[in-house]
Amino acid sequence: MTTETSPHVLDEFVRVEEALARCPKPTVAAIRGHCIGGGAQLAIACDLRIAAEGAQFAITPAKLGLIYPAPSVERLVRTVGPAATKRLLLTSDTIDTATALRFGLVTDVVAATDFDAAIRRIAATIASRAPATVAAAKQMVDDTATRGGVSDELSCRWTTRPNPDLAIGLAAFADRRTPDFAGPGAAPSAPDSRRV
Repeated sequence: MTTETSPHVLDEFVRVEEALARCPKPTVAAIRGHCIGGGAQLAIACDLRIAAEGAQFAITPAKLGLIYPAPSVERLVRTVGPAATKRLLLTSDTIDTATALRFGLVTDVVAATDFDAAIRRIAATIASRAPATVAAAKQMVDDTATRGGVSDELSCRWTTRPNPDLAIGLAAFADRRTPDFAGPGAAPSAPDSRRV
């Protein structure tokens, strides 16, 4: 990358990061080993970040003379707060999983020997939950993080539409069984998931 091409490469990278952050389905970053620079930037755009013990993290624009993109700075501040963001960006230091967990950079740290199984478990757990509820929660949390609260339009979109998942969940609860949200009568995919 040259000084002439770097702005274009960074712009494209931010577009990929934004697309990942706006994905209507839950996203999980599975982090093993080094998560540095662009890898950390993409991981932060995910809903959950699960790291294997021993993983290392760094955000390194200060080592390269790059100006970190504003949308990426905003997302990092929302994720770890201003103080940890400054620590990461001003020093470009590499941090371990304990520090990453303390900062909120990762949501979970698991044993390296159980890493693949842990990723499969969390994905299976999310997939087994009510699709409409998961989609609504993701959108409302994202709206709160970016706008300081859930917009009336988004709230209305989710609370005024029929939700077959509720009947499935309540019936399963009453029968003391696990709900099957993928079975007959389950809610279709989420309503239009574009940002409001």
